[in-house]
Amino acid sequence: MNTALLDPLFAPLGARRFFARHWPDRILATHGPLSRLPLQKKSLVDVEAMLAGLERPVTLYETNTGYSTKKITPERALLAYARGRTVRVDAADDLRADLKRYVEALAEGAGLPGRAPLAYAQAFYSPVGPALPIHFDPAEVVVIQLRGKKRWRLWGATVDAPTETVVSGAALGPDMLQVQPDLAVPEGPPAADVTMRPGSVLFVPRGTWHSTEALTPSASISFVLATPPRLDLLLEQLRTELLTDVEWRTPAYGALGDAASARKAARAMGDLAVKRQRATDLLERARAQSRLK
Repeated sequence: MNTALLDPLFAPLGARRFFARHWPDRILATHGPLSRLPLQKKSLVDVEAMLAGLERPVTLYETNTGYSTKKITPERALLAYARGRTVRVDAADDLRADLKRYVEALAEGAGLPGRAPLAYAQAFYSPVGPALPIHFDPAEVVVIQLRGKKRWRLWGATVDAPTETVVSGAALGPDMLQVQPDLAVPEGPPAADVTMRPGSVLFVPRGTWHSTEALTPSASISFVLATPPRLDLLLEQLRTELLTDVEWRTPAYGALGDAASARKAARAMGDLAVKRQRATDLLERARAQSRLK
């Protein structure tokens, strides 16, 4: 672990104690001078400097009439920012070597490859006012405040291991409709109310409901650490193994047709699954017997 880079980030706790005591599910807020962090601050804190010469779209947050995001050009993003909108530069670590070093170090501590889509940096620029409504993210996030003051209100988590973002007032995604279709937004005072200043660092665990408000013009960096769910790794490995079997590669004719055709296709796949399980059981028995000899 790159403790030389991460110890100042999590001071006075330090990197090893952060990952031992707070990762992955305990909120942490620390405060200290921004000067302790080896970042090229002048070009990071100013939205115009960050967007200058950028040749790819950035994300605009629209929160005045509900909640939505969309991709726009950097030129339009500057105009939207001037009109009171929050803008986000995605994959900021691809643009900046100093951010890339942090992504790689944090990813190593979290046991992840230091690259997207599992680890990456986002730059947020918010004028004064509400920045993002109450929501939660399906990833762990480490935030560095670069400029201005930003208020974070955090309510804790009400869903274990979410796999998609949920925003207050927006429709639930397909995963959440399966997991918790009656999900409610927390009410009452937050569990934590943190005012971030230049140099402040906040760790937001996966699934933590939170909202943000820029008390002054604000710039911050979010390092996203998106460890994949076990089911994703299992399905990926299962697909890799089944690709070697021509029966599983065969098109599932009728599976998406009428009810009778769908049942026939389902029975065929069920028979394949049973056959494969029997073959696996026989192989395991053979291996066990060979070890006994």
